[in-house]
Amino acid sequence: MCRCKKNYSICHFLCNFWNWIIWTLLLGYTEGYDPRGRYRNGEKLVPIQPSFAPSEQNFTVFEGHTAVLTCVVENLGTKTVVWRKMSDTNPLTVGKMTYVSDSRVQIHHIIHRNNWNLHIRDAKDSDSGTYECQISTKDRNLRRTVHLQVLERPQIQPEPSGIKITGNFHVEIGDTLHLICNATEATTPLEDIAWFKDGDELEKNTRATIYKALSLKGKSIKSDLYIDKVEMDDSGYYLCRAGALTTHKHAQVLNTAGNKDKRGTLVDTSLGYREGLDKKNASASIHGKAVLFIAFFVELLKHIFS
Repeated sequence: MCRCKKNYSICHFLCNFWNWIIWTLLLGYTEGYDPRGRYRNGEKLVPIQPSFAPSEQNFTVFEGHTAVLTCVVENLGTKTVVWRKMSDTNPLTVGKMTYVSDSRVQIHHIIHRNNWNLHIRDAKDSDSGTYECQISTKDRNLRRTVHLQVLERPQIQPEPSGIKITGNFHVEIGDTLHLICNATEATTPLEDIAWFKDGDELEKNTRATIYKALSLKGKSIKSDLYIDKVEMDDSGYYLCRAGALTTHKHAQVLNTAGNKDKRGTLVDTSLGYREGLDKKNASASIHGKAVLFIAFFVELLKHIFS
């Protein structure tokens, strides 16, 4: 502040001009600005009041998760945001400070943003209820209510332990045998799966292909067994083992082409047999007719010479 000893009028003018420059630099220049903050362009200034911006008012979380209750405040200025639960008299947070001793409760505010969000970590059923975001002013108290519902955490039932084999258990010779083994262990993670045929472990070769797939959680495993151009010796019991789980199925290779040939031979034999019977019956018929003719001729001679 300047003091005038001589040329009071000029000094006073210069002092006011200097003060105007200082206020303009500090607070920003606007036409008709009054550094006392009471008038602008001859009219009394009305300070802008804080207000709530639209935001979600109903929140649902599962137990153990973090509940985030939002409160968006515009034109907060020097005012303070207060969070409290409607069923309690004491506030939860005042400004950026946590008022309660519960370490799960915190206020989250990012500088230059309007969000004043209340975070409740490890939410419990007792945290359910109605909460209030308040802004205290001299004229009135602004309030915005939000509702929180904490649901019981769903119980995930483990899949029952088990193992099974599916696929085509009857294949024709020369086709592909495809067996699928699925194993699930509720307690112990499964690390590997293996195939056995009549007690011997199967490995990949020119005709056999084995694919394995392990689940992300390691509680289930799957394997596909392919045997190309199956032969009669591929018939037998196929066992699948995963950890302590085992199961087996019998696969049969069918020689349908050979059966057709055999059935054709039987038909041919039957036809030959029928032809033999027909010939035999025909011969017997001729023989019978000859005997009757001779007997008739003898009787005729007896009648002539008698």
